[in-house]
Amino acid sequence: MSSSFQVSSGDGGGGRPPHPLLDALGMVTAGNDVVLSTSVVSLTAEQAGQALEVLGREIARLQAAQLKVVRQAEACDVGKITGAPNATVYLRTALRMSRHESSAVVGLARDLDIAVPSTGEALARGAVSVRQAQVIADAVKKLPDYVGPEERVEAEGFLIGKACFHNPEELRVLGTKLLERVAPEEYYRQLGEELARKDRRAEQKRSLRYSPNGVPQSESVHITLPVWEMELLRKLIEPLAEPVKGADPDRRPIDQRRGDAFAELIGMLAAAAKAPVRGGRPPQVAVTIPLDTLLKGTGAGTVDDTATVVRPRPCTCPCTDPKYAKQSNEKPADTGEPKERPQPNGQVGKEKRRSAEPEKGEAASKADLGPGAAVDPHDGCPTCGGGGSARYLGTDGKPISAATVRRLACEADLIPAVLAGDGQVLDLGRSDRFFKEQQRRALAIRDGHHCNFPGCQIPEPRCITHHMTAWDHGGPTDLANGVLLCRHHHTTIHHKGWQVRMGTHGHPEYTPPEWSDPQRRVLRS
Repeated sequence: MSSSFQVSSGDGGGGRPPHPLLDALGMVTAGNDVVLSTSVVSLTAEQAGQALEVLGREIARLQAAQLKVVRQAEACDVGKITGAPNATVYLRTALRMSRHESSAVVGLARDLDIAVPSTGEALARGAVSVRQAQVIADAVKKLPDYVGPEERVEAEGFLIGKACFHNPEELRVLGTKLLERVAPEEYYRQLGEELARKDRRAEQKRSLRYSPNGVPQSESVHITLPVWEMELLRKLIEPLAEPVKGADPDRRPIDQRRGDAFAELIGMLAAAAKAPVRGGRPPQVAVTIPLDTLLKGTGAGTVDDTATVVRPRPCTCPCTDPKYAKQSNEKPADTGEPKERPQPNGQVGKEKRRSAEPEKGEAASKADLGPGAAVDPHDGCPTCGGGGSARYLGTDGKPISAATVRRLACEADLIPAVLAGDGQVLDLGRSDRFFKEQQRRALAIRDGHHCNFPGCQIPEPRCITHHMTAWDHGGPTDLANGVLLCRHHHTTIHHKGWQVRMGTHGHPEYTPPEWSDPQRRVLRS
């Protein structure tokens, strides 16, 4: 393995003898040939360690030589060789450096020549690495102007001495501490500016995005918040995510418990006095379900968005993202027909609009609501939100099971609309269906101000008032038919085979399913 180092001696005139540096580099090249052609198979661990130390030192020394040449190249305008405007651009082309790397090399070459010459000498000795030299230069340059030359030299020497024992990241921390000791006012000023920049960036990155997750009847939410807001969310979630104690062990994994806690938090927000409103009403979800389906407990209801209407709309901003709006250089011919506008995901469809002719408007609307239009039911354009969740999906709503409807009917944030066979509304959930505040207080006094499920101590404010005899089976909304259950045990009663009834002693009692207790012995809180 060999190579040769050749020197061009011409200068466009009669010729110029090669510079001594080029002759020296020829010897370096020859030495490298010997190093690279020598087998390392027989090296012992000690010898390999020694070789690595020598290589590290010599690499640092070569980088010091490179930086000296870069400084001279900048002074003599090396870019004119290739027509580059400056040395930074020349290095990107000649040495195939990135923009950041070439700028850093030229900047460090200037600093070692002017700001921190002692660091340049240490790099030439191999006492510091090039990354350590960069850290030292940055630390010294951060010192305020009122710090004198002698103090700067002393600070530089201190960091050079510490470089023998610390890697670049540790040395950077020492440089920050040095600024704090030498110029505490400047340190805290810079710290405040840096933290303010980070805070502003964190606030600018605040986001919430809906996305499908491949799980039927489920979607995901990706939330990005500043650390202080995420900590507040964590403090709200974690107490609600504690394992629920009771006769039925809580075997939910931690991620599921947090998800359930987040759902509970949403319910608490919807019930809060300061919950966001739309059209003067708090956020609600309506579910339509046929009467026979509700009574049988089998089948499905349908989520209806009429309680809090969010009108779909197309992307309205000049979006250039091909994911949301396909741009085309071809101009369609003007045929006098209604023009079609680009839609998300490359779909093209007519914009829904009012028509002077009702039958044509209806036809156009129904055509837009067809199955072909339902492409992306989630977030659309990142600027205006259009083209995603704001698109016409071609469906009236999403189905949920009748059992889930019956469970959710206990909660005031869902309004069950019971339909007759011909679609007429037989019953619409109203506030008087649900237990009043004074009834909740009475139930809390009776049940001990916590979830009544045996062994559970979830406090009353986090509980739901449950009809022991379901309201669709004629169960009245009175104290004898009510019981306080936490959200987890409310789901347990509805979906896991547990039964609750009023006992002869005036308090609720619970019968477990056979899979939990084959003898189905009655439990009391």
